[in-house]
Amino acid sequence: GSCLSTQDDLRIRWQGFSDGESGISHYLVYVGLAPDDDSIVPATKFAKSTSDTVLAISSTLGGSIIITVVCENYAGLQSRVFTQVTIDTSPPRAGLVLDVDPETRGLVIDTDFQEHDLLKAVWDPFYDPECPIAHYDVALVEYHVDEMALKASAWSASHALLSMLLPAKLAPGIKYKILVRANTTAGLSTIAA
Repeated sequence: GSCLSTQDDLRIRWQGFSDGESGISHYLVYVGLAPDDDSIVPATKFAKSTSDTVLAISSTLGGSIIITVVCENYAGLQSRVFTQVTIDTSPPRAGLVLDVDPETRGLVIDTDFQEHDLLKAVWDPFYDPECPIAHYDVALVEYHVDEMALKASAWSASHALLSMLLPAKLAPGIKYKILVRANTTAGLSTIAA
C-alpha cells in the first residue's frame, strides 16, 4: 500500500478492466476499513469512460483504509480490486543530530569548536510509526543567540544516508548548527538540530 497525510485528498486511479463479451457498464468506488466496506466513503458510481477520481477524506482519519474498485459489466457480473492506504496523522519522531569534526577519525562526538571548514552531520534514524522515511535533507545554519532564531541556508539535496560531509566557509566566531529534516512517504516532515 501507499501513504497519505491527513491533508491529502484521495486520488484513485484504475485501469486494466475489460470485458469483450458484454462490455463494461460502470464502476463503483468506495472506501472503508476492510475490503467491500464503504463506512468511510459510500459507494460512488462512475461511468465506464472514467478511470480516476478524487475523494475528500476526513482530516481526523488515521491508520489503514481499504479502497475498493468494482467493475460491473452489462450482464451484472462484477470484478473487484482492493488496495490498502495508510493515513499518516503525525510527523516523524526526530533522531539525535550531531555536528562532528570529520578529522576525529571515527569518533562520533558532538563538536562545539573547530579550526577548519569541514563539518560532518551525523544522525540517528528518525522514526514514523505509520509511513517510512523517504529521505533526509540537511542544512547548515548560523545560530544567533541574541536573536533567538536560526537563519537557514539552502537545504541540501535529498538523500537516504545517515551522515553527510558539509564543506562550508565557516566564519570565525559564528556559532553554526546543522539541521536535519526527515520526510515521510506521506509528505510529513520533522526538523532536528
